Amino acid sequence: MPRDQVFISYSHTDKEWLERLQKMLSPLVRNETISVWDDTMIPGGRKVERANKRRPRGGQGGSLTRQS
Repeated sequence: MPRDQVFISYSHTDKEWLERLQKMLSPLVRNETISVWDDTMIPGGRKVERANKRRPRGGQGGSLTRQS
């Protein structure tokens, strides 16, 4: 995966944290420095498998976790 693509995988119980991360990344998205994909980009009624084909792919990655 090029370093300009971000795939966010999260627990739906952590939606607040997703929104915080999206807000933090928004200047980079707006400037087209990075592109971000998460499941909120799947239109209602669309099959997950079909939408999943459009998400970024690749072998590089990182991890951000939180503790309760």
